[in-house]
Amino acid sequence: MDINKSLPSKAEAIVEYKKMKHFKKWIPWLIPLFVIANVIVFIITMYVNDCPNNSVSCIVRIFGRFSFQPFQENPLLGPSLLTLRNMGALDVDKVVNKHQGWRLITCMWLHGGVFHILANMFGILLVGIRLEQDFGFGFLLGFVFLIRPQFGWIKQRYATSSYSPTLVKSKFKIYQCISWLLALILLLVGFTVGLVALLKGVDGNDHCSWCHYLSCVPTSKWSCNPKKMACLTEQIGNQLNVTCSSNGKSILYDMHPTNSKIYELCYQICS
Repeated sequence: MDINKSLPSKAEAIVEYKKMKHFKKWIPWLIPLFVIANVIVFIITMYVNDCPNNSVSCIVRIFGRFSFQPFQENPLLGPSLLTLRNMGALDVDKVVNKHQGWRLITCMWLHGGVFHILANMFGILLVGIRLEQDFGFGFLLGFVFLIRPQFGWIKQRYATSSYSPTLVKSKFKIYQCISWLLALILLLVGFTVGLVALLKGVDGNDHCSWCHYLSCVPTSKWSCNPKKMACLTEQIGNQLNVTCSSNGKSILYDMHPTNSKIYELCYQICS
């Protein structure tokens, strides 16, 4: 019986298969670095917050200055609003009227509490690790800049020299390039318009009846229109009496508090 010598033997096929090139596997390091950086910033924020020395009551006082603000002040188990603002949290009034545009960057690294940072970091690890493995460092630019090449192009590039598939001329299809260009234009235009509107003090809620739900959804537990707090202070010997103007509640503080401490006391008795 004749044997077709043009067909490779099983051993030759195995050897040929082992010579096939594969994508270089990217070892994720950027996402873990982001997670570590966010956790460090949160720890620093709690250290600066120093609840025992700046608030009347704290949660888990055994943590010392890392203990949390009361639930009625911060239900996420975290620092006070004043601390977050001092650390660079987003404050529209300061961004628009005091030209503190840097807060648009610093606010991304801050978290309102333990629940907040756990949810965010879990999501980043769950999704981000996979994205970084598939796309490498460039995944930070987003899906707009990273469209997958045609399978035929990939197969042709990483196949052995003896493999001759149908020639694929381009790496991407035409509709992919058009979609990429349109998405890039929309991204740049949307970002530019939003940034200019923010810096000029344009309130999107005036032009959109439902946009305010993106930042706050009112429930029976809280309101999305917080009232301005105002307190009266009176020095009585070595004690400071702080009285809320709206509800008449008062509290005595035994030491000479700083302005931030007075703000915390006012918030607690008025909320």
